[in-house]
Amino acid sequence: MIPCDPPRKNLLGRLLDLREQSNKFLLFTVWLLAPVQVLAQAKTVDEASSLLDRGEFAQAREVLEKVPTASQTPEYSFLMGKLCFYWGEFDKAADWLEKAAAGNPQSSDCFLWLGRAQGRKAEKASPFKALSLARKARDAFQQAVALDPGNRDAADDLLSYYLDAPGFLGGGKEKAQALAERIKTIRPCQYHMQRAEIHMKEKAFPQAEQELQMAIQAEPQCLKSHIALAHLYQKLGHVSQARVTLHQAVKLFEKSAWVHFVLGRFEVEAGGDLKMASHELEFFFKIYVSGDPYPYEAHYWLGRAFLLMEQPEKAVGQFQYALKALPVHEPSIRGMEEAKRRL
Repeated sequence: MIPCDPPRKNLLGRLLDLREQSNKFLLFTVWLLAPVQVLAQAKTVDEASSLLDRGEFAQAREVLEKVPTASQTPEYSFLMGKLCFYWGEFDKAADWLEKAAAGNPQSSDCFLWLGRAQGRKAEKASPFKALSLARKARDAFQQAVALDPGNRDAADDLLSYYLDAPGFLGGGKEKAQALAERIKTIRPCQYHMQRAEIHMKEKAFPQAEQELQMAIQAEPQCLKSHIALAHLYQKLGHVSQARVTLHQAVKLFEKSAWVHFVLGRFEVEAGGDLKMASHELEFFFKIYVSGDPYPYEAHYWLGRAFLLMEQPEKAVGQFQYALKALPVHEPSIRGMEEAKRRL
């Protein structure tokens, strides 16, 4: 028997087969590349996070704005919220941080920054709207502390809210004192610093000084308490005491970029030893790694030092560095205008 050839498909059938094969190939390609795309987006977010940690806000914005909408994770929303906050775009910051908190409801930092954004929105809002925003800020700070009682920034911001807000908005000295008492035994340095803030709010400056001295005694390696004590002396006009306190702190924490920044800024603000100020700020750049204070802030203060030393050309260069990192930094914008007038 002579075998017969199988019946040939018509043109439409062959086209349908080709489309099915094409779809399978496309699905296989997407499956194959999906992990690569996820890793690429994660790398982009990590890069932006690193830039934000170093205060390179303009570069971070450029990186984040390239991320497609479909790939915007809660971590992305958190970074965009922080970025918008530093950019002064508080409405956008609050929107991004609400998304971040909704996507990561166990993150204390998300609620901390959401509270900060809502608070800044309240400052610029109409009186009626400000009341609602202030309550939202309070709720966010409280949630941040509830999620992580060890989040010192959240505890400090909540304390400040209690001290600044009136009773009908959930503020009050008693609440601030109760918050401080919760950490009395576990974080004595922060406890005494919060007590000092309560006294300063009441203008009880001798008691505030005593609390800061006790903070240093409780934890001599707590740099923040040394800086807070120097700031109190500066606020009271006790320049010599502030300078001595900062020099002692520099000796104790010579590897800390923060303390060199603070000493440099202090000398500029006080109109004191400007050569020392420039030396301290330049040393800050040499040892800086990441975190607050950021390099753009040091560039700004170094620019101010050069203006006081009648060196406007050098001042222009420092303000340019600052504005490259954060183009909307108003003090640097004003400093640049002043320096150019002096050229």
